[in-house]
Amino acid sequence: MAGVKISYYDLNGPQPTGPWQLGETDGNGGFDLPPFMVTDSFSVQADRNSGPLNGVSTHDLIAINKHILGLAPFDQPWKFVAADANNSRTITTFDIIEIRKLILGLYTAFPTNTAWRFVPDNYVFPDPNPLSAPLPTQVDIGLTPIGFFGIKIGDLNCNATVQVQSGSLDRAPTALALPDVFLASGQTVETRLYAPDGAEWAGFQFALQYDPEKIELENAAPGDLPGLDEGAYARPFPGMLTVSWFAEAPRQIEAGASLFHLRWRAKQPVRLSDAVRFAPTVLHPEVYEADEQERSLVLVFGARPGEPSNTPVIFSPLPNPTGAGANIPVQLDVDTEVYLEIFDSRSKLVFQHRADAAAGMHWHAIPASAMPQPGVFFWRVRAGDAVGTGRLVRH
Repeated sequence: MAGVKISYYDLNGPQPTGPWQLGETDGNGGFDLPPFMVTDSFSVQADRNSGPLNGVSTHDLIAINKHILGLAPFDQPWKFVAADANNSRTITTFDIIEIRKLILGLYTAFPTNTAWRFVPDNYVFPDPNPLSAPLPTQVDIGLTPIGFFGIKIGDLNCNATVQVQSGSLDRAPTALALPDVFLASGQTVETRLYAPDGAEWAGFQFALQYDPEKIELENAAPGDLPGLDEGAYARPFPGMLTVSWFAEAPRQIEAGASLFHLRWRAKQPVRLSDAVRFAPTVLHPEVYEADEQERSLVLVFGARPGEPSNTPVIFSPLPNPTGAGANIPVQLDVDTEVYLEIFDSRSKLVFQHRADAAAGMHWHAIPASAMPQPGVFFWRVRAGDAVGTGRLVRH
């Protein structure tokens, strides 16, 4: 692991002195000790306290909760260390609370722990309780190579990386939806953030970002989902709503179920889709299904307040603008023919596709070849009696 700080203690004399920092590990996680230290008079330790959210997600909270409930006890001793967020040498719901505060942005670091813990790579954890003894942190230097085993605090599925990055998940995304309403300056509107398609979820997380210069979120209240209480979401700073929810057992999410009731007030004329989005760099939007497989969450816009529930809902293309192709989500309550058409800036038809779609959520693909040159294109989707139109920008 690169970037781990290596410090040493001088063991000569009646009391060890130090630590003094020697440097940081290289790209392969290695570090060459100065020749004068290859004796039995020194010990070294490894430290890293950067990227506390790296590898940490609501998925890890599900694993800790299952261990506490005895549904899936930890099978590796290092998991006890990773789950002990408050450094109490016990695994309790207080650890879940600490990690969730980090996920929601209420913490920028663990108050009583570091982001990483390092133990000598030959350390044998006590059995059956790996936390029953204090963790050793130093290794005495001898003539043989020494090493450390790094444990990322809060990361139970071992997906932390050396460089924090928001990865993309391989499985097809699922959606949360908002109505794409237009607000005049000073106008207030109540909207639902809802799941357009039915599913069975064990948990999810996302950060909803909005432009505080254009629109104000006056109130956010939980919807129909059990367990989504005030401890599961936060507003860590203006323009941001963070959410981390999980259940003791997977919950059936009905199509159209409300997750949140949101009250918006426009500070200037604005369309909701132009001011609100997910913020993956803050918190990667993802959902965990009944089998705990992860899927990306995307935010879609389309349904207007007051539309009958049996009307097909045609959402806006994602992504838009795009550097290649795009997808248009369509939610159907009954089996329906769906027609997709793409026009160039001169209204010439450049792509069309027809599909027989079953009830449910569908993602209708617009290939990159349909928009070979950068510019503004126009899309039209017909599903039953519903018609959706709009602009799609290829950059």
